[in-house]
Amino acid sequence: MKFIASFDIGTTNVKGVLVGEGTGIHLENNVTLTLQQSHGQVEQDPESWYAAVIRISRAWFQAGVKPKDIVLVTFSGQMQDCIPVGAGGQALRPAILYSDGRGTDQARRLRDELGDEVIHLETGNHMDGTLTFPKIIWLKEHEPEIYARTHSFLISSKDYVIRQLTGVCVTDPTSAATAGCMQIRSRTWMERWLEAYGVSWFKMPPIVRSDEVVGYVHAQGESDTGFTVGTPVLCGIGDAGAATLGAGVLEEGEIYAYLGTTGWVASVSEAFMDVQSGAFNLSFVEDGRQISVAPLTNAGNAHQWAVEVFGPPEVSNMAATYEDLDLSVE
Repeated sequence: MKFIASFDIGTTNVKGVLVGEGTGIHLENNVTLTLQQSHGQVEQDPESWYAAVIRISRAWFQAGVKPKDIVLVTFSGQMQDCIPVGAGGQALRPAILYSDGRGTDQARRLRDELGDEVIHLETGNHMDGTLTFPKIIWLKEHEPEIYARTHSFLISSKDYVIRQLTGVCVTDPTSAATAGCMQIRSRTWMERWLEAYGVSWFKMPPIVRSDEVVGYVHAQGESDTGFTVGTPVLCGIGDAGAATLGAGVLEEGEIYAYLGTTGWVASVSEAFMDVQSGAFNLSFVEDGRQISVAPLTNAGNAHQWAVEVFGPPEVSNMAATYEDLDLSVE
C-alpha cells in the first residue's frame, strides 16, 4: 500500500499519520513538546519539532512500513512564529511563538508611522506585538548578531521541518498572512515596509501555494528520518487553514469552532472581516478567498490549568482527562 505521510506540528504535540489508499488513516502517533515561558515570553526549540518528526517516522518503519511506500510528505503547523535560521538551515535561537507579545513596542511604532487604515488595507489585519514582523524588528534591535546571521525568517513550525528535510525555505499564504507584512490580495511580501524598517526582504521565505511540491527529501533528511531520497514534500498549510479544510468549511455562511491549546471560530468568505475587535483575515487555499478567524487565547490550555489546580495529584498533568478532573471535583 502507498501512503502520504502527514504531520501537524502544534504547540504541545507533534502528530503524525499515514494516509493510505482510499483515505484510510494508519499508525497515528503523537510526541509531546515542551514550552519555554518566562516573563510573558514564549519560546520553543525548533529542533524539538524535527526530532519529533524523526521519532514518528522511525516508528512507522519499525512497525513494518517500507520507506518506498511513502510517496508524499506534507505538513500543517502553528503560525505567527519568528524562526531565524542560518545559511545551513540551523535554528539560531529558540523560536519566538505566536503567543509571545515581545514586539508590542515595535507594533505600536508601526501603527503610529504607517497608520491603522493603511495596515488594514494592505494586510487585511491589525498590527500587534504577536505578529512576526514586529518580532523581527525586535530581534534586529535586541539581538543584532542573530539578525545579521539570519538567512531566512520562517513563519510556521512546519516551515522549519521542511527546511531540514529538503534544504528549501518556504512558507504558505495562510501562514504568511500572520506575519503582518504580506499584501493579502497579491499574497506577496511588502518589500517597501520591510526595507523602511531595515529588514532585508530577501530574508523572508518565498510564499508558495499549499499544494505545491517545494522540494524533495535530501540525503541528510533520509539519514535522519528514513524517508527515501527524492520523496516529494508539499508546502503544506498553517494550522488554521488545515483545520478549516478538515472541518469541511468551504462555502459562505459555514462556520466551525476549533479547540486546541488556543482556539478560534472561523468561516470562509470573499469579503474581509472587520479586525478592530481582534479578529484575523487569513488567506485561504483558493486565491481571492479569506478565512475569517476570531481567536481564543485560552482554550485547551485552560483545561491544563484546571488540572494543575484542581486535578488529582496522582495523575500527571499531560495524562489527566476530563473524567479524572470531574471525579476529583466531585
